[in-house]
Amino acid sequence: MFTESNISEDERIIKTCMTLSSLGFIVHVIYPLTNKNSKELFSHKNIFLHPFQLSNFFFNKLSASCLLQPFYFKLWKTKAKKILNIEKIELIYVHDLPLSKVGKDLSNKYNTKIVLDQHEYYSEWIKKAKHLNTKIGKLIFNLSNWAEYEKKYLSTADLVVSVTENLCNKYIERIPVLKNKIVSLPNTPLKSIYSKSNLNSFIINNFKKNQEFRVIYIGANISEERGVSIMIDAIPSIIIEIPDFKFMVLGNLHSSYDILSHIKKNKVEKYVEIIGRVPVSEVASYIACSSIGVNLHNTHSIEIDNTIPTKIFQYIAMETPIISTDCKMVSTLVLNNSIGQVIKNTPEALARSVIEILTDKNLKNNYVANLSKIDTLFWRNTSKNWQDSMNQLLNV
Repeated sequence: MFTESNISEDERIIKTCMTLSSLGFIVHVIYPLTNKNSKELFSHKNIFLHPFQLSNFFFNKLSASCLLQPFYFKLWKTKAKKILNIEKIELIYVHDLPLSKVGKDLSNKYNTKIVLDQHEYYSEWIKKAKHLNTKIGKLIFNLSNWAEYEKKYLSTADLVVSVTENLCNKYIERIPVLKNKIVSLPNTPLKSIYSKSNLNSFIINNFKKNQEFRVIYIGANISEERGVSIMIDAIPSIIIEIPDFKFMVLGNLHSSYDILSHIKKNKVEKYVEIIGRVPVSEVASYIACSSIGVNLHNTHSIEIDNTIPTKIFQYIAMETPIISTDCKMVSTLVLNNSIGQVIKNTPEALARSVIEILTDKNLKNNYVANLSKIDTLFWRNTSKNWQDSMNQLLNV
C-alpha cells in the first residue's frame, strides 16, 4: 500500500488497513514522514509500516512537480523495491492519484493486481490547490496534464475506488472503461471509534463545561477554501446573544488562511479554541464536547458538490446537529434526515443558524433524536461492496 499521508493521521487509510487485515490480508504500508517529530501512533495485527524520512521542503517541491521530473517517482520506487524484493506481494493498493504511476509500473514489474483509491476527484481538486496558484505553481500546473494522467492510470487499474456513487458516475462519464471496475467507498466512521462509550476522560474534563455553547469544525488543513473565516466573522454577532459561545477548530493551520490574524483582528480570541490536528482516536471526544458541527466550504466544484466530507459522518455518529453551507450532497443528507440546517455561506446566515439551534432546546433535541435513528452510515455497512471487490480481485 502506498500513501503520501502519515497513516497515523489519515482515517481512511487506517480503516482500509484494518478491514483488509480482518479479511485475511497482510498489509505493508509505505509512506513518508515529513516531520522528524512524527510518532507512530497506529498499530494493528498483520499491518506493517514502512515509513521513510523526507523533509517537508523536498516533499512539497517534488510532489507538486512530479509530472515534470522523474525524481519523485524514482524515490518511491526505490523505497518500494526494498520490500517488493523480499515479500511476495499479490496486490498493490495506491491511495490517491499522484502515486498511480509508481503503483502501475511496479504492478507490471512484479505481476500484481493494482487498486487505485481516489480520496478526491483529483483532476478537479488540484485546480484550486493553493500551492499551484502561485506564479511558479501556475507554471507547473499548466505544464502538468493531471486530467490526462488521471484518465491514463485509472483506465489501466484492476479496481478504482471513489468516495461516493455520484463521483463514480462522474468518472464513468469521462472514462467509460471504468464502468465495471469502479466501486464507492464512503468516508464513514468506524462505530468502535465513534461511540459515546469510547471517550477520552482528559478531553471531556477539559472541555465538557461549555459543551452546550460550543460549535466544532474538523478539517485536515484549515485552508482558505474551507470557509472557516465565515465563522470568525460571525462570532461578533453570535456573542451578543450567547456570551459563553466557543468555536473549536481541529486541524492543521494552512498558509492560505491566517486564522490567528483574523481572530485577533475581530477581537474574538477568548471565543476560539485552536486545537490543531489530533489523533483519530481523540476526534470523537472533542465532538462530544460540542453542540453543533459545521461544514463551511465557500466554493462549489464537481468534487465538493458530489462528495460528503468525513466530518459530516463523524458528527452524525456522535449525534451532533449539523450546519452546512449549500454543498449539494451534504445539503440533501442534512435536509432529508432533518439533522440540522443548510445556509448560504455568509457570516450573517451562519450567526442566525448557530443562535437558533443553541437557544432553542426543542429544535436541537429534535435534530439529536433524528440523528439517533441513523444506523446505516457506518463503515461496516458502507464498505461491503468494496470488501467484496477486494476479495474478488484475488478470488478469495
